[in-house]
Amino acid sequence: MRRFLPVLFALSCHSAPVSWPAPDGRLPATHAQVRTVNAGYRRLSSQVLVREIDSPTRANLDWAAYHANFMNAEAEPEEGAAAAGKPDVSHPFAGTLDADTLTSTITRTPLTADERSHPLAFAPLVEYLAAHKVAGGLEDVGSAVRGEAWGLPGGGAVARQSAAEAFLHDAGGKAELWVKVEVAPWWKGLGTLPDEDGDGVPEVYGRVRADLLGAEAVRTIRDDYAGKVLSPAEVKAWANQLSSYWYPSYNTDLVKPSCF
Repeated sequence: MRRFLPVLFALSCHSAPVSWPAPDGRLPATHAQVRTVNAGYRRLSSQVLVREIDSPTRANLDWAAYHANFMNAEAEPEEGAAAAGKPDVSHPFAGTLDADTLTSTITRTPLTADERSHPLAFAPLVEYLAAHKVAGGLEDVGSAVRGEAWGLPGGGAVARQSAAEAFLHDAGGKAELWVKVEVAPWWKGLGTLPDEDGDGVPEVYGRVRADLLGAEAVRTIRDDYAGKVLSPAEVKAWANQLSSYWYPSYNTDLVKPSCF
């Protein structure tokens, strides 16, 4: 039987700033329909990422492209940009995630094993919902997480964390959305946070405030974003769109596979 004990994360010699439940070991991030093909891939050091997808839904394609992709890693800011100091943890993420649900282990969420195995890449999910005009308050969640400065100098100009993934949960017929927040590995303002999935990037999970998730957004996620299998032509359109979107930052090129 697993035992879960709350842990206080030390910040230098000062009082611990947060008291989120800690993991009871390693639990690698997985996806039921997406696999990383190149063995030994490391998001902080590898230069090649190859993934295989069983079913080409928009959700699976986006997760394969975005999850732990070394290309998306943001560089550490210049020295002094992320000033040190005592963080204010009294109202994290502007209340967009329920503070009493924050945990550094996914096993302390109500997510079932099946729900955990169908993660959604947060940024492209919200973009998709916004394009369909059903994002509701989820755009606010992403902005609040990225802009959380913990009361430290520099404010939101320095992104210390970001919303990386989302998980839909059926809470007795009522849908909840849980978000995985990844903390930049170079930032130690909250102490040495746990890294349950072992990818070198600490994480914390929290439930999106109920009023920020609309019923239409849930329907769109389930029926369209995660439920619709794309045709070869639609997959090609997705790839072209992603390539053009990433080009200014990553100078991406699209290689045409033989199946197209």
